[in-house]
Amino acid sequence: MLGVLEAFPEQLKLAWGLAKSVKVKKPDNIVICGMGGSGIAGELVKPFVKKIPVFAVNDYKLPDYVNNKSLVFVISYSGNTEETLSCYKQAKKKKAQVVSISSDGKL
Repeated sequence: MLGVLEAFPEQLKLAWGLAKSVKVKKPDNIVICGMGGSGIAGELVKPFVKKIPVFAVNDYKLPDYVNNKSLVFVISYSGNTEETLSCYKQAKKKKAQVVSISSDGKL
């Protein structure tokens, strides 16, 4: 556990570098999809984003308002979570901007 904690600052630097390369248009809303620990990101982000509505989805279905002006994050550590993959497919079909985060798997 100590090794994991010691490596955390480097992980943050790596993640920041990766995130800077992602280009998105300013969305009308942000939807963060994930289950369990992956899904908590949606709740953690809400208090920090004031000008754009942020919604957390812990289910198989995206809200009806998701469209091509939405930014949808789909998060699954395994990359194989059923609910998250379902939301990914719906977001792509609705032509939303999609950012996927996983360690492996189908996602």
